[in-house]
Amino acid sequence: MVEIIPVRLLIVDDHQLFRKALETPLKTDPRINLVGTAADGEMALMLSRRLTPEVILADLHMPILDGFGLLERLRQLPGAPPYVLAITGDSDPMSVQRALAAGARGYLLKDNVTEENVVSAACAVADGGLYLDPQVMDGLLSQQIEPDLRSLADGLNDDDRRLLCCVAHGYENKEIAARMDISIKTVSNRLSLLYTKISVKNRVHAANFAYRCGLVNLDDVSFDGGCDFYETCP
Repeated sequence: MVEIIPVRLLIVDDHQLFRKALETPLKTDPRINLVGTAADGEMALMLSRRLTPEVILADLHMPILDGFGLLERLRQLPGAPPYVLAITGDSDPMSVQRALAAGARGYLLKDNVTEENVVSAACAVADGGLYLDPQVMDGLLSQQIEPDLRSLADGLNDDDRRLLCCVAHGYENKEIAARMDISIKTVSNRLSLLYTKISVKNRVHAANFAYRCGLVNLDDVSFDGGCDFYETCP
């Protein structure tokens, strides 16, 4: 029998009834270790230092410190910060992109939330993946969004930029894994997150994004393996 290692989860929402509605079933789910709840981002920061959750399920719109502020402050903590699952009633694709660009690893809609999709999302994110509410995904795919490319590029972290440069240089997942010293599965998960962050659907579009934003110069790109992307990319 495979041992289940529960995901350490912290819930952050300013609505007490909503917190309780999630807290009750999650407390008895063997896949989740609910380490605590908080009513705002400041309280969540304090608890995250003490309780060390792997995943924080955070409302984007809260008093004192909202979800976007929480994402920013978590990045400033020493060590590896917990992953953040955004939860909100806002399904607007631009809000989704803003949350992902700020560092959220998932996006859930309150109207669609269930114990099962919270658990699925928390487990996926704790494993290094990305989770989007199906309605959110449909919205991203069905609407033609013209994002501010520079703004999206500015929201990428160093690993995102290195990964994007690898794609622009034509490297396959196995080569990227070797160059970045990560697993092939992690490469695949990070690519999925990167595509969503920059609003593209595949490698070709991602490479085009890199060129258009000036992250990669066509003159620097070599598809014969002779160019080290660390020499030409951030």
